[in-house]
Amino acid sequence: MWRSKNGKTLCKLRPFAREFLLEANKLFQMHVFEDSHPKQLKEVTSLLDPQGTYFGKRIITYRDSEMKNLDLVLAEERGVVILDDKLEYWWPEDHTNVLQIRPYQYFKRRDNNKNWITKVVDLFKTRHPEFSYAEERIDEDAEDGGLANALELLKEVHRKFFTEEDLNSRDVRALLFP
Repeated sequence: MWRSKNGKTLCKLRPFAREFLLEANKLFQMHVFEDSHPKQLKEVTSLLDPQGTYFGKRIITYRDSEMKNLDLVLAEERGVVILDDKLEYWWPEDHTNVLQIRPYQYFKRRDNNKNWITKVVDLFKTRHPEFSYAEERIDEDAEDGGLANALELLKEVHRKFFTEEDLNSRDVRALLFP
């Protein structure tokens, strides 16, 4: 998402986003947990889920909690998988539920806090967030990108979770981090 100085917003969906939601909705009850302003969150969720098919009213914002945590999700923690690109926004107790996905940075970030030495060091990194997909005139591969790979793993976790014979030993955390 990119917001101009005059407040206009341009949003680019991650490749495979719609396919991901369609397939994941068949397996999971999904929630949105975002620390952005409710108005901005409403803009994004209306793009992802205009009919309320995937998330319904299961949208949690920073007004509900200072930090993301599973206490606000009405489900047993052993059955919850969190898909997020930032582990540090979650309570440490919830880290074992997080399937961390590679961040998607399409637009160039405005970062005026970098000094010249940091910029020089960044040049030697293979894929640095300073270089957005838009600047490189490419985009993430839909079939082999972050969401497609996450979906494959989520399908496998779902399959193993529901084929476990001992109901008491079903725990997605053990499947995510064996």
